[in-house]
Amino acid sequence: MKIRILGWTCENIRQFRNLEFHLEDEAGLPHIYLVMMRNGTGKTTTMNLIRTVLSGSDMAEQEVRSYRPTEYDCEEGKFTLTMQYDDKRYFYVLKLDYLDGKFQYFTSRTGESGGLESDRMIPRELKVFDNRDFICRFVFDGEQAQLTLDSGTEEAEKAITYLYRVNELDNLIGDINKLIDEKQKETNDKGKSTISIRQLKTRRDNKSSNHESLLKRKEILQKEEKRLQAQKSELERQQAELIAENENLQAEKDKLERNKDEINNAMKTCFTKIHAQIVLPFHIHDKFENRLKTLFNNMQILKLPKTTAKEFFVELSEKPKCICGHDIGEKEKKHILENADRYLGAEELSVINAVKHKLRTFETSNELYDELEKLQNSKEDLVWMNGQIEDLNTKLEPEKQEVAQQISIDLEKVNGELNDVQQELSVLLSPASGVYAREENNLELAQKAMDAAQKAYDEATNTYQFAQRSRRMIRYIQQIKTLTLEKLKKNILKDVNIRLAQLIKNDKVSIDRIDKSLILHKKEKVSEAQTLAVAYAYIGSLFEHSVHDFPFLIDSPAAKMDRDIRRTAAEVLPELFDQLIILVTSGELDKFADRFYNRNDVKYVTIENDEVCGTTCNFDKGFFASYQEDEVANYGI
Repeated sequence: MKIRILGWTCENIRQFRNLEFHLEDEAGLPHIYLVMMRNGTGKTTTMNLIRTVLSGSDMAEQEVRSYRPTEYDCEEGKFTLTMQYDDKRYFYVLKLDYLDGKFQYFTSRTGESGGLESDRMIPRELKVFDNRDFICRFVFDGEQAQLTLDSGTEEAEKAITYLYRVNELDNLIGDINKLIDEKQKETNDKGKSTISIRQLKTRRDNKSSNHESLLKRKEILQKEEKRLQAQKSELERQQAELIAENENLQAEKDKLERNKDEINNAMKTCFTKIHAQIVLPFHIHDKFENRLKTLFNNMQILKLPKTTAKEFFVELSEKPKCICGHDIGEKEKKHILENADRYLGAEELSVINAVKHKLRTFETSNELYDELEKLQNSKEDLVWMNGQIEDLNTKLEPEKQEVAQQISIDLEKVNGELNDVQQELSVLLSPASGVYAREENNLELAQKAMDAAQKAYDEATNTYQFAQRSRRMIRYIQQIKTLTLEKLKKNILKDVNIRLAQLIKNDKVSIDRIDKSLILHKKEKVSEAQTLAVAYAYIGSLFEHSVHDFPFLIDSPAAKMDRDIRRTAAEVLPELFDQLIILVTSGELDKFADRFYNRNDVKYVTIENDEVCGTTCNFDKGFFASYQEDEVANYGI
């Protein structure tokens, strides 16, 4: 579907008394529209209203009243947005009641009778518009660009999920679960009382809720771990920079770090040897040694293992005669087989012989305790070494010591928080047999409890087979979703990196993978200008593979870019989108907006607010190019 923004009007909304902005002219709809608006003249207001109307978002009373003009008194405001979906036009009207703090949507459509319809209507194919976060991906600003790279969000992956309707698979899973619930309500087992079934359902719901809570807790902890790790790395970097400014201290620190590495390597060697010794119980304590020797002596006395194996008697039962010469009939065969179980099989004999051999040949030593002593000494050396490194801060210049001390305090706090998070995560993700694992803090145990409660409820409602088949179908759908996302990510990632190479030529910036957010390749962070470039490349690649042709409305795309990236962005952005609307300030004329002057598919408009004339739109290219020329020259606006 081809989606286009045709214009908007504002009546009594903040600084806009009577703005009418129509993008179409006699020649049709231009490819690119450059809209000049100085700071404070309503760019953010315009962007927010377009997002609100397209998504049909609810508005709180305070938000409604925030649009009331402050320069003059009025009771109502109105924002109208004109959109085109293929060959159909939709006129969206948002009415704001400033007295009551209420809002109301209306829609008018070409080809539909009846004038304004109550509520905001969209084509069925564009249900994705119900998600405001998705609207933000083509009604775009710098904040949205940062979210794409923010590891604490799922912006990048959500964009794929909603645009390509992968989320419809989740809806299908929800429908299947509803069918299971309905079936269970219809087919309650007559042999079970309603109270009993209700109790089983409550138990199942509680176990499921506990499991869901632990999954959410896992996500929270993993995000917190990433945040604390990043904070720790930054503090350690600051700490290292303070020392690096003093050559003598840096040399001393390098020596201490080398010693630390040697100690850590020695500790690893100790751990390896301790592990090898501790699996042999006779190295742990004299009692184990004595008991093992007693076991060997008893085996000798009892002549264990017996040399005759169970297999001998099984084979004998198939013979016509016993080794003693007696005939073997059905009665004798049955008797032999019943008594054969008193003897070990060949495999068991082999194992017992191996154990007996080990008991005969084992030798004790003090190596375990020697290594434990070495490990303890190494730990003490490591503590001392860390103390020596910490003491380097006291040798800094007096003005830097206070900074270093604060960094140490902050680092200790972060390390403590990180340790708490990692301990909780460790228990949460540990095997069910873990020492501290409980149903309330361990995912595996919670899963088992949930499955058991679900099975009991399914059996009680006589829907076990139906539920099992339905959940098998759910697992198939989940696999399809995973594979679909992986394939989409792979294709989009390839295109993103091609576009990035075009946008950023003076540095090597690429995306390693899409894991909820965009993960940079071998970089922790990039500049604000590079962040914008990454976002443009991602959105362009995302929309290129879509069945829908989206417009792109962006606020101040070049404000934080250096000149080289500005020039490249001006060249690349028009190639990414078939309708491009750019809100700029006069500070973005140089090396960005002026790069469009030689194109013949661009329209220019300058929007100004005047106390006398109200809001005016000047469509003259020359006026646009010279707007605030003096301020730019004198103040670098």
